[in-house]
Amino acid sequence: MSINLDDIYCNHYLVSDKLKNICKKNAVHDSFMVNELLTSFHIKDSIHYYSLMNNNYDLYEEYLHESNQKDHNKKQFLELLTNFDVNKMKKIKINYRYDKNKYFIEDGCHRLSILLYKNIITDKVPIQYLQIGNNNCFYYVIYDHGMDKLNSICSEIEKNKIRIDKKIILDLPRNIFPMFVMGLYTNEQQHHIIAKNRYILEQNKHKNSMKLSILLVSVPIAHSMKVADSFKCREIELTKRHIRNLYNPRFSNPEEKIEPLNKGVSHHHVIHSTDFPVEFPSIYSILDNYSCYTMIDLQMFFKDMEDYVIIKKSENFPMFNVSRDDVDVLCLDMNKTIKHLENVLYNNYSKYVCHYDSKNEQLNIYYGNISYNNFIVKFDLFDDICKMYPLYNIPVNLTKEVIQSGIMQNNIKIPLLKHELMIRQLEYDTYIQKRPDKVKHLNYIKCHPNEGYMKFEKR
Repeated sequence: MSINLDDIYCNHYLVSDKLKNICKKNAVHDSFMVNELLTSFHIKDSIHYYSLMNNNYDLYEEYLHESNQKDHNKKQFLELLTNFDVNKMKKIKINYRYDKNKYFIEDGCHRLSILLYKNIITDKVPIQYLQIGNNNCFYYVIYDHGMDKLNSICSEIEKNKIRIDKKIILDLPRNIFPMFVMGLYTNEQQHHIIAKNRYILEQNKHKNSMKLSILLVSVPIAHSMKVADSFKCREIELTKRHIRNLYNPRFSNPEEKIEPLNKGVSHHHVIHSTDFPVEFPSIYSILDNYSCYTMIDLQMFFKDMEDYVIIKKSENFPMFNVSRDDVDVLCLDMNKTIKHLENVLYNNYSKYVCHYDSKNEQLNIYYGNISYNNFIVKFDLFDDICKMYPLYNIPVNLTKEVIQSGIMQNNIKIPLLKHELMIRQLEYDTYIQKRPDKVKHLNYIKCHPNEGYMKFEKR
């Protein structure tokens, strides 16, 4: 597990206008005013990295003199560079700030600059190089029997002013799942952990694997509340209880009650959480250990995407069947959409690769090498409804109308219902003779008998 280099900043105490102007002129990335004295820069915009890259330490020495940093000098910096051994390196100390959603270096700007300069790292910093401090970060785990409600659970979390910073989805084989749970509950009694495993395994006895989601979250301020003989973060704990009351399986006896949940709500929990910020770093080791089971979060691909709608969306979205499912995307600019999807993949899933099949207008995603055996999921891309269904007399401006009138739902953009029904009707009429499975579109249409939509004559 790594932290993106773009999320780590270093503080500079810039006294003179000369240094301020030079640093801001050289900066490629955004900078932050931490307070009246400190300005934070991306490590590639730091004076330390600038000096290394230009083999000129005049600016560095001027900065040390102005900021009165007597514990550093050019000679020490060059000795550190010459004798640098990543295996003996002291960990870089970083602290998380909620308001910026960034990590800031407290100790280690020289070391991080050298790591980058020597190409030991490029765009990510491995967790083993870092000592991470925070008072805001927690994580939730959503188990398999809550995954069909994942979007609703995320909405409930955000309603309670808890920010979801990252969502990871795992698909764990049955024999691996118990070990995963044991790693989460290291401080609980073993019989309690076994009971958790038993229920979930029994509920999924006909499956080869179980899906779960890890949500990395943060709160502006973590307040404490006493629970039995310990203290927990109030915001995280109360939200977890609320979600359990909503979505935990029910007792057969509606009057049965186990505190602190409502009557009738069992303790076969759909959600787990950490209690304190100090527990948060453990999730990085867990994610490292189970990274090979990471599933792609399809919703992430559509964050910040422009001029698109997802059409004929599966009811299971964002879940998907590996090596079988696709996502149909109607867009205005094919090249721009492909580039966006590729960037999201490479910035977030380093073990995955993609290939654009221009003949079929598909962006295929693979795990590891590009081969049929490694195929994960594909995006079917369309930029013209007329080309999708050439047998029908469709207005040329319809694609733009469908996209521009689209609506946001669960952080993705979908067509208005009348447009969705229209497209599904075209899909059904075009392919039903060769593809009997296309009857699913007719069934979808029948579920909305009161919604009118356009139909088209054949050419």
